[in-house]
Amino acid sequence: MQKNIYKYLLISVFAIITFSCEDNRRSPIPDYPVYLELDLLGEYNTFYNSRGQSLVFIEPRKATERLGFGGILVCTNSWGEYCAFDLACPYEAKRDLRVRPDGLVAVCDSCGSKFDLWETALGVPQGPSKFPLKKYRTSVSVNKLVIFR
Repeated sequence: MQKNIYKYLLISVFAIITFSCEDNRRSPIPDYPVYLELDLLGEYNTFYNSRGQSLVFIEPRKATERLGFGGILVCTNSWGEYCAFDLACPYEAKRDLRVRPDGLVAVCDSCGSKFDLWETALGVPQGPSKFPLKKYRTSVSVNKLVIFR
């Protein structure tokens, strides 16, 4: 009898842990293809080893580029790390309502949300948005910064 109670208790705990690990904070920004390459020793040499700089990409420059849902914001944080986010505001979740870089934050002029670009490099929200900016992966290889999903 006691073995059955422990068995059911163990199964219940396992089920609770499994289902509670679901990502309830999934970004409202849909998944779109992302691929962008920046030449850090050529066209974007001032972005190489920078801190607190940002670049905005709304229109593809090449046929191979994919710029996510609302475009891509590429920036460097306080540690000089490269970060990339979708430009679409997660509160508005519309392609044409984009955040704009304003110093060390990204600002949505429509809802007033601000997103940290400097310290956390996570696009943490302040204001009405409860979701951070949708973050994309970055990789540096020799002189190229590659942004992808």
